[in-house]
Amino acid sequence: MFLEEQEYIDKLMLVFFDNLRGIVTDYAQAQYELNQKLCENLESIGSELYSIDDRLYELLELNKKSL
Repeated sequence: MFLEEQEYIDKLMLVFFDNLRGIVTDYAQAQYELNQKLCENLESIGSELYSIDDRLYELLELNKKSL
């Protein structure tokens, strides 16, 4: 009887760890995708900031000329 119970426990542990591996894999994939999206968003923000900086510089130069 003890051997059958041990085999059952072993099978349950295999199922548990297999499920845990799946959860960790899914979490890692989701985290990777979120990081990729964050990088894309940061690049876009950086590009917009450069554009704003260029426009402010142009306005500053126009202001200097008008004085």
